Amino acid sequence: MPSPGISFGDLAVFIAVLVIVAVFLMAVRSFIKRVEIPDESAGPQRRQPQETRAEKSSMPASQKITPSI
Repeated sequence: MPSPGISFGDLAVFIAVLVIVAVFLMAVRSFIKRVEIPDESAGPQRRQPQETRAEKSSMPASQKITPSI
């Protein structure tokens, strides 16, 4: 007649499965984060277009930013 409780072997297998699933989920989460936020040093950076001197001088005086001292 089988015993009504769980054996040590069954408990060890259950804990091992939980650990394997947890490690797998952490690996998937890390992979998803790496894909969503690509490394900045991996690819060329986009530079914002800078205004040329001609564009700055053609702006009205009211739009020019003057440094305050």
